[in-house]
Amino acid sequence: MARARGDAVWIRPENMLVAGHAYGVAEALRAHGLDRSAIGVLGLEACPPSHSDPPMPYTLWSSVLQQLPQLTFKSVERGFVTRTLPQSAEELAVVGHAAAVGEAMARAMLRAVRPGVSEASVFAAGMAECLRHGAMTPGMSIASGREPVSYGPPAWSYRPQRPRVIEDGDLVLAEISCSYGMRETRQRVAVAVGGIHPELEAAARTARTPSCTPSILARRSAGPGPGSPRCRRPRATGCSPSSPPSAPICPSLRE
Repeated sequence: MARARGDAVWIRPENMLVAGHAYGVAEALRAHGLDRSAIGVLGLEACPPSHSDPPMPYTLWSSVLQQLPQLTFKSVERGFVTRTLPQSAEELAVVGHAAAVGEAMARAMLRAVRPGVSEASVFAAGMAECLRHGAMTPGMSIASGREPVSYGPPAWSYRPQRPRVIEDGDLVLAEISCSYGMRETRQRVAVAVGGIHPELEAAARTARTPSCTPSILARRSAGPGPGSPRCRRPRATGCSPSSPPSAPICPSLRE
């Protein structure tokens, strides 16, 4: 499909081998004369990035070795990670674009927050902004209340209950994930609604110091009108609060 669309690919279809079972793996190794060789395996070590479901499960490992007893499996995780973690200029441009879209998501959520609006509406504003820019989000954590001590997937996403309605004095917390070109960035959002606890105000002032880089930290008023803003809106990390996501700078990102 990628070649049919005219996309650039780095692996030709005939060079792709798909074998999700031991017999297929053994057959592919024999076909390439590797049945007595040392084969590098990813996903066995406990060093980051670790894998909850390793690419080489034990059952597959043991079954292949039964068929090819002279084969040797070697973990190559550390060497692979060392060589793949450095990002090229093009990859960094993709990361920067994903981050800019994440900032646009944060601003969209900020605009949506006001007393009487549900968490689902704020969630939807961020998701819609992500999709509008041609990116994807693997998920989002959000919570609201006077003193939220933690946040995660919204309760209404796994419980048969209505989304919570935001009230004056609430703090809306969210963690945004934005994925673009197989690169993912994350931003954290904190929006205060009306009057909040003095300790939260102090934390906000600390976060606005030059040494901190909050994504969005602002206040929505519960005063006159449907939640008109009455407090400063600081510069978002990476781009101006009023600007759209920065234009892509590498050829593969151009329309």
